[in-house]
Amino acid sequence: MTKLDFEKLFMKRLGAIKPGLGRMKSASEVMGNPSQNAHNILVGGTNGKGGCSAFLWSLLATRRVGLFTSPHLVSFTERMQVSGENIDELQLSEVHEQLQTKLGDGYEDLSFFEVATLMAYQLFHQKNCQFNVMEVGLGGRWDCTNIVEPEASIICSISRDHEQFLGSDLKGILQEKLGICRPHVPLFWGASGEVLESQEALDYLEEHTKEKNIPLHSWGVNFGIDGDRFFCGNKADEESYSTFPKILDTAPSFIRRNFVMAVACYDYLSKRHGLQHWKTRIQGFPYADIQAPNSLVGRFQRVTLDDKYVIFDVCHNPDGMRQLSQNIKAKEANAKTAIISILRDKKFDEILDIAKQCFSKIYLFAIEHDRGFGKGDLASRHHDLEFFEDFDASWTRVKQDKGTEPLVICGSVMAVGKVFEQFNLDPKQYSCQDVLQGTWP
Repeated sequence: MTKLDFEKLFMKRLGAIKPGLGRMKSASEVMGNPSQNAHNILVGGTNGKGGCSAFLWSLLATRRVGLFTSPHLVSFTERMQVSGENIDELQLSEVHEQLQTKLGDGYEDLSFFEVATLMAYQLFHQKNCQFNVMEVGLGGRWDCTNIVEPEASIICSISRDHEQFLGSDLKGILQEKLGICRPHVPLFWGASGEVLESQEALDYLEEHTKEKNIPLHSWGVNFGIDGDRFFCGNKADEESYSTFPKILDTAPSFIRRNFVMAVACYDYLSKRHGLQHWKTRIQGFPYADIQAPNSLVGRFQRVTLDDKYVIFDVCHNPDGMRQLSQNIKAKEANAKTAIISILRDKKFDEILDIAKQCFSKIYLFAIEHDRGFGKGDLASRHHDLEFFEDFDASWTRVKQDKGTEPLVICGSVMAVGKVFEQFNLDPKQYSCQDVLQGTWP
């Protein structure tokens, strides 16, 4: 067996976007449609889908469950998890070789995202997964995960991102995201993000779900947060309410929201498959026999580095930076300094506008990648910010500052991942407590 050349696989990203699902469906048929024997849940949206997927995977893990998320921080193997197993490079190399052998010349026509998604479906099939929790990538309608007939769909939030592909019209973005829904299959709707600014988009959601016979389960109606508690079911019924697991006491609001959405979907699935009642299931969270989902790492994660208290956050779009800023203030984290790196194809000037309202000191750093931003990319209003050619230089500058208050390292997943690598932090080695409560004393 030839070991998977991850760098060569990543090179397929140069042809990243290939519209349509024809290639993916054909390749899946050649592989024997490996996704068909599992109950598939598609989790989409702009922000929150990684966290929601992670919680749902954990809740379902009394059965055999696969989790597919993207992107990764440090290792490609983070993208695929199976309850009860550690997925390593050797296993993924075997799956990749199977794809190449069976698909033959057809393999070359597939994009990186198509190959990665097929690998996930094939791996989960071989591991006898009963459920597949699949985080949707760009959009929804043409996303590689969308070749299945899902048992449930989740859309966490809708905001502007990837505008070069999805446009800036919120109704249009919503239409693309709704492509993961099916008639008579419930949609769990997070009612969050910039979409709340567009009544036209919200009206379309109501009309579309009614016209297509998509049962709509909405935040604030069928599930939601009420003070220190949350509800799942009839909002007027006291039996629908519960307190959060203690580990989420200090978690930011967006993580608690993602947890509630996952519980709502789990509730639906538990009734169909004879699983524990959701109130019983959450009592043991986090579960000692289940590793932390990789897609929770780097989301308002508190870590000590070189005697500095750090909050990592992959807030790679304006709405993500808003969420981070709001939670810095709400949690009284007292973080006044941020080290930020953003990809060139993101709305970095708008992200920095929001960051300036939260942080009194902002240091920017570049990464070695063709998508990394440079000082010359910034609008003139941000030329006052100190810009460093790599993270090392920005970290040296920060360590010169006096004070013990926390600081934030944030921006693109790629940039945060490079910082993890620099400090030899392995996302696959964290427990749920490490991720959700942090490692500060």
